[in-house]
Amino acid sequence: MRGKEGSLLIESIVSINIALIGLLGVLGLLSSSLGLNRDAGQKIIATYLAAEGIEVIKNILDLNYVAGNAWNNGIAAGTYEITYVGLESNLGGSESENFLWFNLATGIYSYDSNASEPTGFKRTVWIQEKDNDGSGGAEEIVVNSVLKWQSKTGLQTINLEDHFFDWRVPAGP
Repeated sequence: MRGKEGSLLIESIVSINIALIGLLGVLGLLSSSLGLNRDAGQKIIATYLAAEGIEVIKNILDLNYVAGNAWNNGIAAGTYEITYVGLESNLGGSESENFLWFNLATGIYSYDSNASEPTGFKRTVWIQEKDNDGSGGAEEIVVNSVLKWQSKTGLQTINLEDHFFDWRVPAGP
């Protein structure tokens, strides 16, 4: 049995290496799965934040109707930072450079850093007014809510668009 000495040791080392390679493969898969899960979570949050930008404009239009104001009162063409309360600031055509902050106590996203933590999301809302019938007034408002954030794979962008129309029937003669 002179040639068989140490074969058990070699077989053990080979089997341990095979088991380690399999374990490392599983750990690598788990790591990439966690990263993809985080990216998916960020996309969901970004989609909701972009939708909130459009919903704020819709809320202003609805409040105008209830109050009996002009349908587009308080809404002007431009580029804005928006919170759930309303139009925060007109950016003069440029994109927002400010991050949204999440307030842990209230669960609200805003541009206020007090008692909040940064999110890494930047929201810009673009508003255009369109005169579709040449009357000189805006019969349509186009709203683009754009969210940008940095992820592992680079700069991510979500752009949601909605169109609002002056649907009220004008008073007859």
